Amino acid sequence: PLMVEKSEVEMKNEVTEVTLDKNASYLVVEGFSEMGQEVARWLAQRGARQIILTTSSSHRSKFVTAMLKDLEESSEVRIVGADVTSLAGVERIFAEIKDFPPLKGIFNVANLSSDEFPGKLSALAISSQHLHDVSQKMGVELDYFVMFTSVAESISVLDLNTIAANSAYISCLSHQRLQQGLPSMSLQMGRVQGVNIDNEIDRAQENHGMKSLHFHEYLKILGHLLQSDYPPPVITVSYQVG
Repeated sequence: PLMVEKSEVEMKNEVTEVTLDKNASYLVVEGFSEMGQEVARWLAQRGARQIILTTSSSHRSKFVTAMLKDLEESSEVRIVGADVTSLAGVERIFAEIKDFPPLKGIFNVANLSSDEFPGKLSALAISSQHLHDVSQKMGVELDYFVMFTSVAESISVLDLNTIAANSAYISCLSHQRLQQGLPSMSLQMGRVQGVNIDNEIDRAQENHGMKSLHFHEYLKILGHLLQSDYPPPVITVSYQVG
């Protein structure tokens, strides 16, 4: 994977980011999560005018309500309730957005932890595979297919073996898509500020000398890389102390 470390993160404060197609649609998986809300806002800032948010919960916190209000000032928003760990749920998403402008980007922030599926693939891994399969089956021509994951894959901690295995699965899927000539990126993040993440992952990363970055910084790096003609299938953002 492409590695981005401290000095490179600082350098990217001045770089330009990708501009999105205002005539296309962009999908955020689990868009009501804290990370999903930030990704949705970022998409709107980058020019997206049609944003689709999936959610596995009908509950809308005051933060989700505020996010939707912000988005609707510049973009049309479609909310689709669906279980993305189910193939039928993912098929439902595509069925419900057929009347929207062409889908050009999928940004998946589903849960990397496999607590819900002990010893099995996580929601992020399962949903990413379903999204790949269904978008291919339906002939959807994407510009972006981004999965937000963790650098746990490279941390040798017994308690994180399942998370690491899920992260590795996602990396393999991203490489597979690239080999098929399809866009794909697995963004492996170090410690994250500004959004709620798995405490177990955060502790392990801290013990390995990783300093946290605000989630906006990860999005800035992502935005820079997505404008490349040949973005890497896997990028690891590691901000080491010292």
